[in-house]
Amino acid sequence: MSIYSVPEQILESVQRDIRLYENYLKKVATRVIAEEISKYPIFIVHKELRLELGRPIIVAEAMQTDWSINASLIEEFIKKNMLHPDKVKEFKQIYKDPERFICLFIISGNRGDATFAFYPYHG
Repeated sequence: MSIYSVPEQILESVQRDIRLYENYLKKVATRVIAEEISKYPIFIVHKELRLELGRPIIVAEAMQTDWSINASLIEEFIKKNMLHPDKVKEFKQIYKDPERFICLFIISGNRGDATFAFYPYHG
């Protein structure tokens, strides 16, 4: 997948949905870290009908929102070649404190358009 800049209207739409679920997402991230499943939880924000990455935790249609969210880990991104092994160290360096930020992988628009973003918790 290529890295690109998220258009402002898409970013605003994602932020609206994330605000609705941020407490739940923080609980999921905290549990992943506390149970030593991974130090790097990643939430995939998408509009795909079926996404073979992560586990669905928010389904847009059921929740009447714009975006679905799957929970994943850096380890899955590496295993599925979504994050090149040469970039793992760099990713870990830019990964923000999961107590304060949600790590998002936003898939939008055409297939292949995706990027990472960090969203601060408000609560």
